[in-house]
Amino acid sequence: ARGGNATCRALLDEAAQLLAGSLVIALRRADLADRAVPYAARGGIFAAGDIVGAPFRKAVRDLAPAAFYQAPVGDALDGC
Repeated sequence: ARGGNATCRALLDEAAQLLAGSLVIALRRADLADRAVPYAARGGIFAAGDIVGAPFRKAVRDLAPAAFYQAPVGDALDGC
């Protein structure tokens, strides 16, 4: 994707959209979608950096504008 492969870029953009959609569904079910709540992104796909992170954050902003990104703290076990 970084090298300009449009198919790879499209796949990563779709992944970002789907991940954002999952987050927003969880926010809606918890009745938090309209509140200023922080969210973070963790997992292997986000190791790609802003090639996934930027479209993910934009999609969340579009779907739940009050939510705001916060860098993850700790590790995956801390989240459990």
